[in-house]
Amino acid sequence: MTDILILIDVAGTAHTTVEPELGIAHASITADGPQPQPVKEHVAGVLVGIRAGLEELKKAGAIERFSIQQVRISAHRPWSETGEQLPLVHTASVDITAHFIDFAALGRWVTSDGLTVQYIDWTLTDETRAAVERRTRQAAVRDAAVRAQDYADALDLGPVTVRTIRDPQADPAPRMMMAKADMAAAIEFSPEPIEISAQVNAGFAVA
Repeated sequence: MTDILILIDVAGTAHTTVEPELGIAHASITADGPQPQPVKEHVAGVLVGIRAGLEELKKAGAIERFSIQQVRISAHRPWSETGEQLPLVHTASVDITAHFIDFAALGRWVTSDGLTVQYIDWTLTDETRAAVERRTRQAAVRDAAVRAQDYADALDLGPVTVRTIRDPQADPAPRMMMAKADMAAAIEFSPEPIEISAQVNAGFAVA
């Protein structure tokens, strides 16, 4: 008598919720004017204070690291409401990225004069994310095994054995969009917990 091999395909899922460890601020300093040199000097002057503040925050342990790009100069001719092309407007800008550990310090920094914050990435350190993703993937595999065994038990088929496992990708980190940060008071951030999800498509067999 030939044994019949029964295949059971299931999807296993798992979710882990973790509080953010880093707030990565993406910001810029921008100035417009009729001449390129004055706007460049204005941005460079504001940048001196911003850089000094970031260096102090790094020494104090409030930020993990930061980066500052080169000052860029561009120009464009705007149009008036009547359709007339206006004189050249020169724009100087510099991009800044800062990885904050201290969210209270981040709330104060985003209100710095002359600073525009585009968005904040709430995320985890690489070490924590790797550890949490590993635990979550393992939990998803165990969930798949339990599901497959449940189906087998419903038909009195006996224990299942794994045949295949396929691993989809994880979810991206959440963001918070920001407007121009020229408020007098600090912002108190309460970021949502980060949910790390895992799903596996697994095939099991039972004779």
